[in-house]
Amino acid sequence: MNKKILAMSMAMAFSGVVGMSYAEQPAPQDVTITAQVVNELSCEVDAPSSVSFDNVEMREIGTLENEYTIKNEATALYDVQLSKCPTDQTVSLTVMGTPAVGNNQLLAIDDAAGSAQGVGVAIWDIIPGTNTHFVLAPNGAGNATRSHDVSNDGYVHIPLIIGPVKISDATPLVAGAITTSTSIKVNFL
Repeated sequence: MNKKILAMSMAMAFSGVVGMSYAEQPAPQDVTITAQVVNELSCEVDAPSSVSFDNVEMREIGTLENEYTIKNEATALYDVQLSKCPTDQTVSLTVMGTPAVGNNQLLAIDDAAGSAQGVGVAIWDIIPGTNTHFVLAPNGAGNATRSHDVSNDGYVHIPLIIGPVKISDATPLVAGAITTSTSIKVNFL
């Protein structure tokens, strides 16, 4: 009997020691580590995430006579500003998106119920100090913006003009919503 009591006492003492030993160890902690390795040539990009127009009357929607002429009353300035760029870098922009059927110089608008017809969206590069602008065709089909050198403070300002444009004079305009999506790609030259 004494052996059973002694064995039980030892077992309880041992389990208490094991329990205390386990309690003193810190609980395992999951650690999530995330990082993004970036190219040292990258710049910080600051540009609006959307461009909105009030109601655009059909008479305000112009045409593309050539890639350098803006004959359009409904336009908006879209400023792309790059900062913290390497000072020896040259950059340009490319418009990415779906070209309009009938005019690959324009971005197609969404083909949803209630969408306008006969219209696309043009994005022009502004050449400062001139009245010359050129259309940036989607996906580099035509042009990227002209090259821009980074200033000594690592800054680049690239102004663009955006506006709805008739796909062609032969295509009739039908009133409706104009919605499209695009992304602007920064090219390091």
